[in-house]
Amino acid sequence: KGKPLETTFVSVTPLLNVTGMTWQHRHVRNKLNHVLWLPILGERDVIPFERTIGSGFLCQPSAEQDAQLQRDWEEQMELIALGRIDEISSHLG
Repeated sequence: KGKPLETTFVSVTPLLNVTGMTWQHRHVRNKLNHVLWLPILGERDVIPFERTIGSGFLCQPSAEQDAQLQRDWEEQMELIALGRIDEISSHLG
């Protein structure tokens, strides 16, 4: 039906010494700057071997998308710096 079955996320971030970090020099920005998407078509009840592999494509964020990613990253870094790690969830960003 064209809807993703799984979410996509970057799962690693430093929890110590985050003061002074900038988005422009973070490893996560480099990762998100070039993302290869490989769609796999199939429902959960279709075994992986029988799923159809779609055409892959390279995604590079626009300047506007990069700015939004930066705002999301800065929001989460602020929570980490303030010791409010428990408030971070997949619903942010």
